[in-house]
Amino acid sequence: MLWLVWGGCMLTHPFLDAFSTGGRGLMLLLPFTRARVSFPWHVIQTPSQQQSLFKRAWLLRPSEIPFFLAAAGIGIGALLARKRGMDASAS
Repeated sequence: MLWLVWGGCMLTHPFLDAFSTGGRGLMLLLPFTRARVSFPWHVIQTPSQQQSLFKRAWLLRPSEIPFFLAAAGIGIGALLARKRGMDASAS
């Protein structure tokens, strides 16, 4: 099950990066071409170069809330499933 989660993250991460305002785009086909890919919609806001990531690391930007909730839900679900598995094996 965990490999499905990791595989989903590996597939969706470049697309989420392409929707962000940071950088000049992604080199998805790097071994074949140095062209950069970016979507025309930049709905995920990233901090500018002047802002320190250290200062803003503890702040949760509104565009990150859905991803935070999904990650928390997956983590809590995995912990509960593991606890049920241990309780069932103990019986």
